[in-house]
Amino acid sequence: NDGVSNDDVFDIIVIVEPQPKPLPEVQLVEIVPYKGTVDLLDNLINYNDFPQGTTVTDTTVSAGYSTIDTSVPGTYTGQITIAHPDGTADDVFDILVIVEQEQIRKEVKVISVEYVPYGGVIDLTDNVTNLADFPGATVTDITSPAIDTKVPGTYTGQIVIVYLDDTSHIINIKVIVRPAPQSSSAPKPDVTPPTGGRTCQDDGYPEGYYWSDEAQACIIDKEPPSNEGGNVNVGKQAPEPTPEPTPEPTPEPTPEVEMSEEEKCVADGKYWYDDTCNDNEKIEDIEEELESLENIESWSLVSLIATLSSLLAMLIQLIAKTTKVNESGIEFVRNKIYKIVTAMLAIITVIYFLNTNDISASMQLFNESTLISSAMTIITVISLILGLKWK
Repeated sequence: NDGVSNDDVFDIIVIVEPQPKPLPEVQLVEIVPYKGTVDLLDNLINYNDFPQGTTVTDTTVSAGYSTIDTSVPGTYTGQITIAHPDGTADDVFDILVIVEQEQIRKEVKVISVEYVPYGGVIDLTDNVTNLADFPGATVTDITSPAIDTKVPGTYTGQIVIVYLDDTSHIINIKVIVRPAPQSSSAPKPDVTPPTGGRTCQDDGYPEGYYWSDEAQACIIDKEPPSNEGGNVNVGKQAPEPTPEPTPEPTPEPTPEVEMSEEEKCVADGKYWYDDTCNDNEKIEDIEEELESLENIESWSLVSLIATLSSLLAMLIQLIAKTTKVNESGIEFVRNKIYKIVTAMLAIITVIYFLNTNDISASMQLFNESTLISSAMTIITVISLILGLKWK
């Protein structure tokens, strides 16, 4: 040892292993309602399992696929790209997008007149009796100005129905506020409801009065409710002193509300379709017309292949030789009638395809025309085979 200290220095390589990347769980089929919104970004089901900085992008158009038009029912191809923050290769997934057929809207059934007791509460939102036929639809009372139920008279209320596809229409409802209970020579009791089998008549009210839980008073009505459930007590029809007549208040004029053509049509109990007011009996004709149009809103790939095969069989039959002589000098011929038969079958197949398939609509593998197109092609091919035989 010479007294000099020599330190040994070592370089150490530290390797930080990358965080294991989770396997993407992707929803590969997206069903979109007619005229709905396409959102493929949430199709990465386990997005929260990926590290921060991971992005999901809709690359349908940039990948060369056609834009998804939700107003045209059919099948489309969408695409999402998952980009990772560590620079590793992107994950790309094709997604089958199915745009549903348009649902034919049923007729709205509405109670057109609402009777309200004096001082009662108006609720027009339950006047649509078949709201369950319109999934996702909401009803809102938009009456303006508000109706004062302490002023008897006839008014016009309004409700708006908003459907799931954000379309809406307004319906007018006649609101009749009944007059206040007439005074009687007998003293009026407190608002405590009759109990113990007693009735409003036992407490001094004239014939025809009954207890209303809604108004919290004895009121008169042309059609008093039944006594089911014990909520309403209808008195015995005992003779009562004749009440002093009181002048009936003059009802306020009904507020005039300007209505659109569609609102007038619905208020008259008719059916609004395609910017036209239709009688109810015409609804079935409209639905039948729509059903007939739906039957041709696609074209079949198999039907197209079958039609092209028939055309090919016709061309082969037409250019085939009709006579030949072998080495022995014997002449062979083919039956020329099959040239005509094959050509006619091929032409009929083409005409049938064009009349039953809409090339501008969405493609399907099979449709209603596939079976007949295939059968006609088979017959055409049989005619070709018979026509190619030598005799």
